[in-house]
Amino acid sequence: MMMRFIFTLTLGLLLTACAETPSKPLPLIKPPAWYMMPPADTQLDLYGAGAGKSREKAVQAALNDLASKLGVQVSSQFKLQHKSTNSAYAFDEETSDQKILTEVQTTTLNQYQVVKTEQTGYDRFYALVKTDKTALAFAIRNQLQQQIESFLHAEKQFLKAHQAGYLTWQFYDLENQKLPAFERQVAILQTLKKRENTKIYTDYLTDVSKNYQTAKASVKFFINATSSTANMLQLALENKITASGFSLAATAKDATDNINLEATEKSTQAYGFTIIRSQATIAFYEGQKQLGSNQFSLKGQGLNNEQASINLQNDFKQQLQSSSLQQTLGLNKE
Repeated sequence: MMMRFIFTLTLGLLLTACAETPSKPLPLIKPPAWYMMPPADTQLDLYGAGAGKSREKAVQAALNDLASKLGVQVSSQFKLQHKSTNSAYAFDEETSDQKILTEVQTTTLNQYQVVKTEQTGYDRFYALVKTDKTALAFAIRNQLQQQIESFLHAEKQFLKAHQAGYLTWQFYDLENQKLPAFERQVAILQTLKKRENTKIYTDYLTDVSKNYQTAKASVKFFINATSSTANMLQLALENKITASGFSLAATAKDATDNINLEATEKSTQAYGFTIIRSQATIAFYEGQKQLGSNQFSLKGQGLNNEQASINLQNDFKQQLQSSSLQQTLGLNKE
């Protein structure tokens, strides 16, 4: 009993002593000197420094630092380049800066070397990375040239099989959508290699943009309505085409693309209302070849036949508004 008392008393005194002893603050370990003052960029290399809770996060932060510095230079080059080429697509400075940074980050992810890493605490890591300007420029140059070669090959094959018209515009539209990213890549290349000959790239940008505009201007649709109900629905389809930026032809002979519009009609009476139901079918032709088709189930209801017909047209109009022209024509559903 006495031994238990003495043990309890001793333990209590020890706990009291520990509680009264002030805890010493953990020593602060300074970041590495190379993190506080990273090496200056040279004509051959770009550097980035970063910190994180793991080695991987520190490396990623260093890459972001490298990309951010390069991104500022690229952004200036891109804006200058964009003005000089009079690019056809819309330019938004804030959006462009963010996209340039993303583009630079993606590009440098595959072209970097970890120079140093250091751990100064349980969850404190530092990293220094660099990228070789020549290797990075080489990778970008190859990517740009491959895109041009791929396009020229695809263009040659496509034009063998198609005439001027909507599908030709679609082909150039797809390539035109790639131009902003392509031009950002060119800006990165020019930033890395000031004396880079970019004629092949500017020629590609100019040619695609020009062909896109020419192809769109040449598209002319002719709609052949095969029934009175189809005639009633034709205006909505014409509005869909013109709202999409395309023209209408007066005759099938003058058109690059022809549309057959067929529509059935069934009228019933119920509880004093007239109900008209119709199955409308669109068939899209390039020359004599049918390349697309689409069907619409329509319904119009009103106090009389005129009201029901108007509501049938409105139903068709609403369904057209909810889809793209490509979907309307039944071409490669998006």
